[in-house]
Amino acid sequence: MLVDDVRLIRNDSGVQASEVTVPARLTDALSRFLESHQDGARYEVAVSAPTLAAPLIVQDGRPVLLLTSVYARPLVTLDELRRDAARGAVRYVFSEGICPGPQYTTLPACSSADEWVRTHAKGCHRAARARDEARPPL
Repeated sequence: MLVDDVRLIRNDSGVQASEVTVPARLTDALSRFLESHQDGARYEVAVSAPTLAAPLIVQDGRPVLLLTSVYARPLVTLDELRRDAARGAVRYVFSEGICPGPQYTTLPACSSADEWVRTHAKGCHRAARARDEARPPL
């Protein structure tokens, strides 16, 4: 719930910061890839967790579809994600990690949305990496 998110931030518990962080180099490469592959999508990308979304939001200022909140609470239903994908509102998903088992319900990688993406999507990380490696360093 949003109340829990706000409480975690306000009480400086550090829980929100214990999640995965995204290095600037990866954010830059991902941003370039997504910008050049939008093809009219409403969202820059769907993102499995707030900690993955934050760097892109700050850097790009484009809308993202956030799939889960703290403790992997769904913010978007699986039906909503399916509809957005089918109509082209979202073309890419940025997710991190694997689900070690169904008992890990508080991990974004174990959410129903993330599971659906892993089952139905094609990976594009190799294409994004190859394109980034072809660019000269900044």
